[in-house]
Parts: sequence; C-alpha cells; structure tokens
Amino acid sequence: MTDKTVEQIFLGKDNEPLTDVLIEELIKTQGIPENDLRELQKMGATYCRPHNSFFTPPEFNM
Repeated sequence: MTDKTVEQIFLGKDNEPLTDVLIEELIKTQGIPENDLRELQKMGATYCRPHNSFFTPPEFNM
C-alpha cells in the first residue's frame, strides 16, 4: 500500500462530500440508487473517486 493510498483510505484525503451535484453524477454514471446515496449523505459519508468507494465517519461510544 502506498502512502497516497493510506492517506486516501485512513485520512480521507481527497474524499468529496456527497453533495446534490455529486449524487446526480453518481446516479447517471454509476447507476447507484438515489435512496442509497441519500442515506449515505445523511450518515456524513464521503466519496473517494480513485477507489470508487464511500467512507462513513467512525462510530464509537466513550
């Protein structure tokens, strides 16, 4: 795993917030159902283009 990959995966570097514009793009280009994308948006997920992946914020109780 390269340093760039580590930064992208673990630090969220270059990840994009799921804006309405990005959601429309992903519906058209990837065929992802809008309901799924809206749910990810509510969860605060971000999208990583190089890995075509979604990342959600960590959940933990203290």
